[in-house]
Amino acid sequence: LEERLGELLRLHLQKYADAIVAYSNALRARPGSEVARGGLRALLLMPEYAERASEALAETLLATGEKGALLELAEIR
Repeated sequence: LEERLGELLRLHLQKYADAIVAYSNALRARPGSEVARGGLRALLLMPEYAERASEALAETLLATGEKGALLELAEIR
């Protein structure tokens, strides 16, 4: 549900900060959610939201022990 909410907020309503919250909630429930991860990665390309999106994504990558992906994210930052 949070994944779909994130997509709605990001793609249709352009409420990017709210989308980050929805994607973060989705990843807390399902850390492997490709929809939520993809949404946050898309928001990394938007300078105004990149920091918050990267923090949300980093939280998940730390929790799941994905060190390689975390290093890639650090390079983007």
